[in-house]
Amino acid sequence: NTSVCKAILIASWINTNVIASTHGDSTVQENLLPSVTKNDLALLISNLQHSLSRFSQQQNDKTGRGKENTQNKVLLSDAADKKRSLEVAAINSLEVALAGANCRQLLLGREGEQEGGAQAVGDIAHDYLKLFNVSLISEHANYGTAFLHCVISWSGLVQRPWQFYSVTQARTMISITKSAFTESLKLWGRRISKLETVFVKLAEADAEALLPGGLLVRAKELYEMALSESINIGKDADVSSSDETLDDDITRYILKAHSLRGLAQLQLRTNVEGSFAAAEANARGALESILLATKILEQRRQPMFTSTPDVFQSIVSKAIPYHLCLTRHCIAECLIMSDRLVDAQKFLEDSYRDFPNNSDAAFALGAFHLQRIQQTGKSQSNIDPPEKQAVNSILLKAAKLGSVNADPFALLGWWYELLGDRKRSLGCYSKALLLKPTHPVAGRGMVRLCIFPDVKVACKKAADSTSSENGWAWWALGRATSLEMGRDEVA
Repeated sequence: NTSVCKAILIASWINTNVIASTHGDSTVQENLLPSVTKNDLALLISNLQHSLSRFSQQQNDKTGRGKENTQNKVLLSDAADKKRSLEVAAINSLEVALAGANCRQLLLGREGEQEGGAQAVGDIAHDYLKLFNVSLISEHANYGTAFLHCVISWSGLVQRPWQFYSVTQARTMISITKSAFTESLKLWGRRISKLETVFVKLAEADAEALLPGGLLVRAKELYEMALSESINIGKDADVSSSDETLDDDITRYILKAHSLRGLAQLQLRTNVEGSFAAAEANARGALESILLATKILEQRRQPMFTSTPDVFQSIVSKAIPYHLCLTRHCIAECLIMSDRLVDAQKFLEDSYRDFPNNSDAAFALGAFHLQRIQQTGKSQSNIDPPEKQAVNSILLKAAKLGSVNADPFALLGWWYELLGDRKRSLGCYSKALLLKPTHPVAGRGMVRLCIFPDVKVACKKAADSTSSENGWAWWALGRATSLEMGRDEVA
């Protein structure tokens, strides 16, 4: 059963594009084994889990007996050592196969859910990072696990990218994914599709653009390459139906929108003449693309999901509303930079109205209100009761919907601090630091509200990380070292 399960996963990976438009690229042959379905995956995962559990237990029993033999000074033969190495390799192969099957199941099922999806990505991140090492590249090439895991860990088309990864971890994952593609070509002749290529480029671009320590110049190059390559997806395929043509158009527009929005966000961070105007032009281009994708999706004669939905269909069904929401936020940010606050507020309110269960929509509108309050110098006493109630409701909703994200809790802590509610403020700051130990807003808030002994552990934890956002922790540690210990040279 184990061999059959592994063979099915290998065949499904090498014979089809897991991420591909409905009829695929011209490099994919016809009449080959289709992608496995949800029901297939449930049976495969059950069998693989049973085999792995049984095999691992046998290995542990042998390891225990081996320790007893070592204590009795009984030397294991070379044949026994070789057999044990083969058994370890078999366990590694089972683990990678099971990881690939679990990734497929998640992509076809729950990934786009606002709360459950993010939590599931976190579970995958913690469980399978150990599998990303050079020694297992051949196994990743067999089952496509590296690419599937990379797509889930990134999740940039349906939710906040790389939520549970540092830039170093993301780079490692992308590097092994590329190596696994090369190995898959050598082993099976499986070529990477154009769409898979663009996915990897966008994943790498988001890592460099959005994670602390990323290289913005490299991100710009990758977004531009993805934008150029996405235009040709599906154009050289033998199109057999109008619905297939529509699918390729939807794909191109979604990837174009993601690339343009990425470039716009980079331009907003570049303080040079004309950058804000260029950012707004790219953001509006992204909005135009995603609206076209929405219009085309509505014109489909058949539903997006068939009896055997592929990963592409699952992702696209969630990517359009997500990108529409974020693109509006990007345009609003451009308008804020140009002092067109009324127009910016309208974009954010439209997004919040259209996507009431989206944490990013609530967070963006809440952050806008806090920024206005801060800029006008309002305090607790001169904030209008209706405004106070509205801001409080929006921020609480953002925190509830995005309970795995530190940002809403950090802003909610700042809001309560402004209102003079120290207890709630500290609770929110603590929650934010629990989710992200280096969060600068939460960290500075804790340092402001607490005496140093109460935040010493949090400061040391943040300072021990390699994040570029932990300056507040070093400042607090240095100040305490100088004032309380009198050790200026250490400070």
